[in-house]
Amino acid sequence: MTKIKAGNYKDVLKPHQISILQDFFSEPESAGYFLTGGTALAGFYLYHRLSKDLDFFNIGSFDTFFIERFVQKMGEKYGCEVTNKVKASTYAEYYLKNKSDGWIQRLDFVKEQPVRLGDVCKLDGIIYDSLDNIATNKICAIYGRLEPKDYVDLYLIVNELGLDFYEYFDLAKQKDSGLHEFYFANILETVSLKDIRNLLLYNIDEGAMNDFYHNIKVTLLSKIKPQ
Repeated sequence: MTKIKAGNYKDVLKPHQISILQDFFSEPESAGYFLTGGTALAGFYLYHRLSKDLDFFNIGSFDTFFIERFVQKMGEKYGCEVTNKVKASTYAEYYLKNKSDGWIQRLDFVKEQPVRLGDVCKLDGIIYDSLDNIATNKICAIYGRLEPKDYVDLYLIVNELGLDFYEYFDLAKQKDSGLHEFYFANILETVSLKDIRNLLLYNIDEGAMNDFYHNIKVTLLSKIKPQ
């Protein structure tokens, strides 16, 4: 059973992030988009860390012209220098650099894969992803890269929100056909939180977290039957 954790996104997200989110979802062309990733998880479920990125996923059409217009509009509204790092048919990456207040905001726009779990939620005009979808995406993220923040996120999803890792591991296989117990177990690393301590809003026991992943590794390997 999923646990509900008390918190407020206004204590986690920066004022400019909240404004950009509300501006984005007030646009008619934003239909089909939702906030996901670490910012959605931290802002609306766990309240555990700061997040530098705004990840907008889309389950409908992916209009690169709308995205570019919106980012330029935000640049003008907030007095930001706009940089486009990537612009493709299913992915766009932009940066807003505000010199007066000293912030840089990364904006990622992604065409969501066909398989997604749960329904999107809405609060104060901000549309954000379901916990089920975020959880499976976190498993896929760990499978594809070594980022301590992903390890923290999944650890807390299981230990503070009560989701069953092995149930969601099986669900994540629907998103990544290459996800396998043996390979996932062997990519798990002992991670240090030293470089992200400044992002954490409360203390995370690094040793307990690494023990959690060690136990997952042992359990996954034990599930593999000899051929």
